Amino acid sequence: MENDPTTTTALDVTPDLDREPVTTLTPIHTPRNLDELAARQRQGHAIIEARAAILTSVKTFALRACSPQDFVLFKADDGNVIAFLEDAGCDRIRPYYGIEIRDVSDPIKTTGPDGGYYYTVKASGFCKLTGETLEAVEGGRSSAEEFVKHVTDPMQRDLYVRRAARASADGIVVRTLAGLQSIPVEELALAWTGTPKSFEQCRKGRGFGSRTERLGGNPESAPNVRPPVCPHCKATGVYRAGRGDRGAFYGCPNWDNRGHPKWTVDAAEWVAKQTPAASPTPAAPTPAAAAPATREPGAEG
Repeated sequence: MENDPTTTTALDVTPDLDREPVTTLTPIHTPRNLDELAARQRQGHAIIEARAAILTSVKTFALRACSPQDFVLFKADDGNVIAFLEDAGCDRIRPYYGIEIRDVSDPIKTTGPDGGYYYTVKASGFCKLTGETLEAVEGGRSSAEEFVKHVTDPMQRDLYVRRAARASADGIVVRTLAGLQSIPVEELALAWTGTPKSFEQCRKGRGFGSRTERLGGNPESAPNVRPPVCPHCKATGVYRAGRGDRGAFYGCPNWDNRGHPKWTVDAAEWVAKQTPAASPTPAAPTPAAAAPATREPGAEG
């Protein structure tokens, strides 16, 4: 039977369920510089376009993960508005870029002659998405800043400032490696399309007037009259001082909202309408008739 050519031998084809399958991946060589990309000609262009598309997509999703409270808006003299991502918001975008914080130094405390102090921290970082490395950036915070003015316990204030200095260093690393050091508000608006978020909800910083104005109030130089109300959104008008050939006026604080009609009121005309006309000088009262003189007792005769 063993030499019978018609006899078949049964093979054990039962799979080994206990053994993990082994998959071998062929290494992919990624062009690392301009020469290597140019050598690939058309493929090089496709690689650049693919990288740009991926970075744009990552940025969009990272910004969508943030809230308006994570940004502060700043306005330049030319009217351009940019958004600054604060340290707390950097924690939200780190996972999208795969950013690692490395080589964090011990905090260094510098005390001033007035008793105030400043903490500085150095840190480095690495971005897994781009392969970029950033080394030895320095962040710092001061005991005179607004966020610790309410803290009365000296030990607790010291802790808060020290933690904030570390967060400052981390934030610098994340913003730099992610390319989000200054963000045009148009990019925020695009990333937040289809969500209830709007860059108008962000806090306002330098370029938006005094602190009172940024909070929606009128500056100290505003006339002491009741300001007009915007007929479109019912917001209280904000006084804008004159500049150059332009006279002072009241404008809507929501003027930069999309679709909001332009509305202004000439300040001089408004003040003139609100100031009551001077009352006429009242006539002098008619003197009363003189009463007859009375005599002292014993003055008769």
